[in-house]
Amino acid sequence: MKMEIVAVIVKIRFGDESEVYPETYLRDLERDKWNGWGTPTRYKYLDGGGKKLILYDPIRKALTAEVEIRDVELQKGGAFPWRHNFSRGTVRIYRPSISVERVRAVQGLETFSVHRKDRTSHRNLTLDQYLALVPELASSEASLSVEQSKIDSVGEYTPKSAKEGRRKVLRSIALRRGQQQFRDNLLWAYNGRCCVTGTSSREVLEAAHIQPYADSGTNSTRNGLLLRSDIHVLFDLHLLSIDPSSRAVFCSKRLRNQPAYASLHRKKANLPAGKMHSPDSKLLRQHFEQTKA
Repeated sequence: MKMEIVAVIVKIRFGDESEVYPETYLRDLERDKWNGWGTPTRYKYLDGGGKKLILYDPIRKALTAEVEIRDVELQKGGAFPWRHNFSRGTVRIYRPSISVERVRAVQGLETFSVHRKDRTSHRNLTLDQYLALVPELASSEASLSVEQSKIDSVGEYTPKSAKEGRRKVLRSIALRRGQQQFRDNLLWAYNGRCCVTGTSSREVLEAAHIQPYADSGTNSTRNGLLLRSDIHVLFDLHLLSIDPSSRAVFCSKRLRNQPAYASLHRKKANLPAGKMHSPDSKLLRQHFEQTKA
Protein backbone atom coordinates (compact mmCIF):
# COMPACT_ATOMS: atom_id res chain seq x y z
CA MET A 1 0.00 0.00 0.00
CA LYS A 2 1.33 3.43 -0.90
CA MET A 3 2.29 5.50 2.15
CA GLU A 4 0.67 8.91 2.32
CA ILE A 5 3.12 11.81 2.70
CA VAL A 6 1.69 14.48 5.00
CA ALA A 7 4.72 16.67 5.74
CA VAL A 8 8.16 17.61 4.46
CA ILE A 9 11.12 18.57 6.65
CA VAL A 10 13.13 21.37 5.06
CA LYS A 11 16.51 22.59 6.28
CA ILE A 12 16.67 26.35 6.91
CA ARG A 13 19.33 28.26 5.01
CA PHE A 14 20.18 31.27 7.12
CA GLY A 15 21.75 34.46 5.80
CA ASP A 16 21.24 37.62 3.81
CA GLU A 17 20.31 35.72 0.65
CA SER A 18 17.31 34.04 2.29
CA GLU A 19 16.72 36.92 4.75
CA VAL A 20 16.12 34.34 7.46
CA TYR A 21 18.16 34.76 10.64
CA PRO A 22 18.52 32.32 13.57
CA GLU A 23 17.95 34.96 16.22
CA THR A 24 14.65 36.26 14.85
CA TYR A 25 12.92 33.80 12.51
CA LEU A 26 10.78 32.08 15.16
CA ARG A 27 9.52 35.41 16.44
CA ASP A 28 8.82 36.53 12.87
CA LEU A 29 6.85 33.35 12.20
CA GLU A 30 4.84 33.68 15.40
CA ARG A 31 3.99 37.30 14.59
CA ASP A 32 2.83 36.39 11.08
CA LYS A 33 5.54 38.53 9.51
CA TRP A 34 5.74 36.02 6.67
CA ASN A 35 2.96 34.40 4.68
CA GLY A 36 5.16 32.08 2.66
CA TRP A 37 8.50 30.26 2.53
CA GLY A 38 10.96 30.12 -0.35
CA THR A 39 12.92 27.03 -1.38
CA PRO A 40 15.62 26.56 -4.05
CA THR A 41 13.88 23.56 -5.61
CA ARG A 42 10.36 22.23 -5.86
CA TYR A 43 9.56 19.33 -3.56
CA LYS A 44 7.29 16.70 -5.04
CA TYR A 45 5.04 16.26 -2.02
CA LEU A 46 4.98 19.83 -0.73
CA ASP A 47 2.21 20.74 -3.12
CA GLY A 48 -0.35 22.42 -0.90
CA GLY A 49 -3.60 20.76 0.05
CA GLY A 50 -2.83 20.98 3.76
CA LYS A 51 0.61 19.36 3.60
CA LYS A 52 2.93 20.60 6.36
CA LEU A 53 6.31 22.24 5.95
CA ILE A 54 8.48 21.47 9.00
CA LEU A 55 11.59 23.56 9.58
CA TYR A 56 14.90 22.00 10.57
CA ASP A 57 17.25 24.47 12.29
CA PRO A 58 20.86 23.31 11.65
CA ILE A 59 22.21 25.58 14.40
CA ARG A 60 19.85 24.34 17.10
CA LYS A 61 19.99 20.85 15.53
CA ALA A 62 16.26 20.53 15.98
CA LEU A 63 12.87 20.82 14.31
CA THR A 64 11.48 24.15 15.45
CA ALA A 65 8.20 24.93 13.64
CA GLU A 66 5.57 23.73 11.21
CA VAL A 67 3.02 25.38 8.96
CA GLU A 68 0.38 24.15 6.52
CA ILE A 69 1.02 25.00 2.87
CA ARG A 70 -1.95 26.33 0.92
CA ASP A 71 -0.33 26.34 -2.53
CA VAL A 72 3.00 26.61 -4.34
CA GLU A 73 4.03 29.11 -7.00
CA LEU A 74 7.11 29.74 -9.10
CA GLN A 75 8.58 33.22 -8.76
CA LYS A 76 10.99 34.83 -11.17
CA GLY A 77 14.69 34.53 -10.45
CA GLY A 78 16.50 34.43 -7.12
CA ALA A 79 18.04 31.61 -5.13
CA PHE A 80 14.65 30.57 -3.70
CA PRO A 81 12.25 30.71 -6.66
CA TRP A 82 9.63 28.28 -5.27
CA ARG A 83 7.26 30.02 -2.87
CA HIS A 84 5.13 27.93 -0.52
CA ASN A 85 2.21 30.07 0.63
CA PHE A 86 0.94 29.49 4.18
CA SER A 87 -2.60 28.68 5.18
CA ARG A 88 -3.52 31.50 7.55
CA GLY A 89 -3.27 30.80 11.24
CA THR A 90 -1.48 27.44 10.92
CA VAL A 91 2.04 28.35 12.12
CA ARG A 92 2.95 26.23 15.12
CA ILE A 93 6.18 26.73 17.06
CA TYR A 94 7.44 23.55 18.70
CA ARG A 95 7.95 24.12 22.41
CA PRO A 96 10.22 22.44 23.20
CA SER A 97 11.88 21.97 19.83
CA ILE A 98 12.31 18.41 18.54
CA SER A 99 15.94 17.33 18.74
CA VAL A 100 17.81 15.37 16.08
CA GLU A 101 18.06 12.47 18.53
CA ARG A 102 14.30 12.38 18.88
CA VAL A 103 13.88 12.47 15.10
CA ARG A 104 16.28 9.54 14.70
CA ALA A 105 14.20 7.51 17.15
CA VAL A 106 11.36 7.42 14.62
CA GLN A 107 11.26 4.41 12.31
CA GLY A 108 12.59 5.32 8.88
CA LEU A 109 14.41 8.44 10.13
CA GLU A 110 17.31 6.70 11.89
CA THR A 111 19.90 8.36 9.61
CA PHE A 112 18.40 11.84 9.67
CA SER A 113 21.19 14.45 9.44
CA VAL A 114 23.90 11.76 9.41
CA HIS A 115 24.59 11.24 5.73
CA ARG A 116 25.55 14.12 3.51
CA LYS A 117 22.28 14.01 1.59
CA ASP A 118 20.34 14.38 4.86
CA ARG A 119 22.33 17.44 5.85
CA THR A 120 21.50 19.23 2.63
CA SER A 121 18.18 17.79 1.56
CA HIS A 122 14.58 17.53 2.66
CA ARG A 123 12.81 14.55 4.21
CA ASN A 124 9.28 13.36 3.45
CA LEU A 125 7.16 12.23 6.40
CA THR A 126 4.35 9.73 6.40
CA LEU A 127 1.38 10.25 8.71
CA ASP A 128 2.69 7.59 11.11
CA GLN A 129 6.11 9.28 11.26
CA TYR A 130 4.54 12.69 11.84
CA LEU A 131 2.39 11.41 14.69
CA ALA A 132 5.39 9.62 16.22
CA LEU A 133 7.48 12.79 16.05
CA VAL A 134 5.00 15.12 17.69
CA PRO A 135 2.47 13.00 19.64
CA GLU A 136 1.70 15.80 22.09
CA LEU A 137 1.44 18.39 19.30
CA ALA A 138 0.05 16.27 16.47
CA SER A 139 -3.10 17.94 15.25
CA SER A 140 -6.40 16.27 16.00
CA GLU A 141 -7.14 16.58 12.29
CA ALA A 142 -4.21 14.27 11.54
CA SER A 143 -5.45 11.68 14.01
CA LEU A 144 -8.91 12.09 12.55
CA SER A 145 -7.61 11.30 9.09
CA VAL A 146 -6.35 7.95 10.39
CA GLU A 147 -9.85 7.07 11.56
CA GLN A 148 -11.31 8.27 8.27
CA SER A 149 -8.92 5.97 6.41
CA LYS A 150 -10.17 3.05 8.49
CA ILE A 151 -13.77 3.97 7.69
CA ASP A 152 -12.90 4.22 3.98
CA SER A 153 -11.41 0.73 4.05
CA VAL A 154 -14.66 -0.86 5.25
CA GLY A 155 -16.86 1.08 2.84
CA GLU A 156 -18.64 3.18 5.43
CA TYR A 157 -18.98 6.02 2.91
CA THR A 158 -20.43 3.79 0.20
CA PRO A 159 -23.79 2.42 1.40
CA LYS A 160 -25.33 -0.32 -0.73
CA SER A 161 -28.76 1.33 -0.95
CA ALA A 162 -30.58 4.61 -0.31
CA LYS A 163 -32.20 3.05 2.76
CA GLU A 164 -28.84 2.04 4.22
CA GLY A 165 -27.44 5.47 3.41
CA ARG A 166 -30.30 7.15 5.28
CA ARG A 167 -29.74 4.86 8.26
CA LYS A 168 -26.05 5.78 8.37
CA VAL A 169 -26.90 9.49 8.27
CA LEU A 170 -29.41 9.21 11.13
CA ARG A 171 -27.03 7.08 13.17
CA SER A 172 -24.27 9.63 12.68
CA ILE A 173 -26.55 12.45 13.87
CA ALA A 174 -27.66 10.43 16.90
CA LEU A 175 -24.05 9.66 17.87
CA ARG A 176 -23.04 13.31 17.62
CA ARG A 177 -26.04 14.50 19.63
CA GLY A 178 -25.03 12.29 22.53
CA GLN A 179 -26.79 9.85 24.88
CA GLN A 180 -30.47 10.87 25.11
CA GLN A 181 -30.72 11.40 28.87
CA PHE A 182 -27.42 13.27 28.97
CA ARG A 183 -28.57 15.54 26.13
CA ASP A 184 -31.98 16.11 27.72
CA ASN A 185 -30.33 17.12 31.00
CA LEU A 186 -28.06 19.59 29.21
CA LEU A 187 -30.96 21.01 27.19
CA TRP A 188 -32.72 21.71 30.47
CA ALA A 189 -29.63 23.10 32.28
CA TYR A 190 -28.72 25.41 29.38
CA ASN A 191 -32.30 26.49 28.61
CA GLY A 192 -32.07 24.90 25.17
CA ARG A 193 -29.30 27.20 23.93
CA CYS A 194 -25.72 26.66 22.80
CA CYS A 195 -23.59 28.18 25.57
CA VAL A 196 -21.16 29.69 23.01
CA THR A 197 -23.37 30.97 20.18
CA GLY A 198 -26.81 31.18 21.78
CA THR A 199 -28.33 29.03 19.02
CA SER A 200 -31.69 27.58 20.09
CA SER A 201 -32.45 25.28 17.12
CA ARG A 202 -32.58 21.90 18.83
CA GLU A 203 -31.84 20.06 15.60
CA VAL A 204 -28.21 21.25 15.75
CA LEU A 205 -27.65 21.20 19.53
CA GLU A 206 -25.38 18.44 20.82
CA ALA A 207 -24.28 17.12 24.20
CA ALA A 208 -20.51 17.57 24.39
CA HIS A 209 -18.34 15.85 26.99
CA ILE A 210 -15.62 18.06 28.44
CA GLN A 211 -13.58 14.98 29.26
CA PRO A 212 -14.16 12.00 26.93
CA TYR A 213 -16.80 9.71 28.34
CA ALA A 214 -14.51 6.67 28.44
CA ASP A 215 -12.04 8.59 30.60
CA SER A 216 -14.42 10.32 32.97
CA GLY A 217 -16.94 7.50 33.25
CA THR A 218 -19.81 9.90 33.82
CA ASN A 219 -22.67 11.50 31.95
CA SER A 220 -23.07 14.14 34.65
CA THR A 221 -24.03 17.58 33.38
CA ARG A 222 -20.91 18.83 35.18
CA ASN A 223 -18.88 16.99 32.56
CA GLY A 224 -20.89 18.43 29.69
CA LEU A 225 -21.65 21.49 27.59
CA LEU A 226 -24.55 22.12 25.22
CA LEU A 227 -22.98 23.13 21.92
CA ARG A 228 -24.02 23.78 18.34
CA SER A 229 -22.81 20.95 16.12
CA ASP A 230 -19.90 22.84 14.51
CA ILE A 231 -18.81 24.28 17.86
CA HIS A 232 -18.86 20.74 19.27
CA VAL A 233 -16.43 19.59 16.56
CA LEU A 234 -14.12 22.56 17.21
CA PHE A 235 -14.26 21.89 20.95
CA ASP A 236 -13.36 18.21 20.45
CA LEU A 237 -10.47 19.19 18.16
CA HIS A 238 -9.15 21.62 20.80
CA LEU A 239 -9.57 24.58 18.49
CA LEU A 240 -12.02 26.24 20.86
CA SER A 241 -12.46 26.16 24.63
CA ILE A 242 -13.78 28.13 27.60
CA ASP A 243 -11.66 29.74 30.31
CA PRO A 244 -13.19 28.49 33.58
CA SER A 245 -11.94 31.57 35.48
CA SER A 246 -13.52 34.23 33.28
CA ARG A 247 -16.02 32.06 31.37
CA ALA A 248 -14.65 33.66 28.22
CA VAL A 249 -14.57 31.68 24.97
CA PHE A 250 -11.05 31.01 23.69
CA CYS A 251 -10.51 30.48 19.94
CA SER A 252 -7.28 29.17 18.49
CA LYS A 253 -5.27 31.44 16.26
CA ARG A 254 -6.57 29.55 13.23
CA LEU A 255 -10.20 30.27 14.18
CA ARG A 256 -9.47 33.90 14.95
CA ASN A 257 -8.46 34.27 11.29
CA GLN A 258 -11.85 32.99 10.12
CA PRO A 259 -14.69 35.56 10.01
CA ALA A 260 -17.30 32.98 10.96
CA TYR A 261 -15.64 32.35 14.33
CA ALA A 262 -13.41 35.37 15.07
CA SER A 263 -16.22 37.19 16.90
CA LEU A 264 -16.56 34.32 19.40
CA HIS A 265 -13.08 34.88 20.83
CA ARG A 266 -13.34 36.33 24.36
CA LYS A 267 -17.12 36.27 24.21
CA LYS A 268 -18.71 35.37 27.55
CA ALA A 269 -20.07 31.81 27.53
CA ASN A 270 -23.58 31.38 28.91
CA LEU A 271 -23.04 28.69 31.55
CA PRO A 272 -25.48 27.55 34.27
CA ALA A 273 -25.20 29.64 37.43
CA GLY A 274 -25.71 26.91 40.02
CA LYS A 275 -22.89 24.55 40.96
CA MET A 276 -25.12 21.50 40.47
CA HIS A 277 -25.16 21.87 36.67
CA SER A 278 -22.26 24.24 35.91
CA PRO A 279 -19.19 22.66 34.29
CA ASP A 280 -16.59 21.12 36.57
CA SER A 281 -13.88 23.79 36.69
CA LYS A 282 -11.06 21.25 36.95
CA LEU A 283 -12.18 19.37 33.84
CA LEU A 284 -12.77 22.59 31.93
CA ARG A 285 -9.35 23.90 33.03
CA GLN A 286 -7.65 20.80 31.61
CA HIS A 287 -9.38 21.26 28.27
CA PHE A 288 -8.64 25.00 28.22
CA GLU A 289 -4.93 24.52 28.94
CA GLN A 290 -4.63 21.83 26.23
CA THR A 291 -6.33 24.12 23.72
CA LYS A 292 -4.07 27.08 24.60
CA ALA A 293 -0.88 25.03 24.31
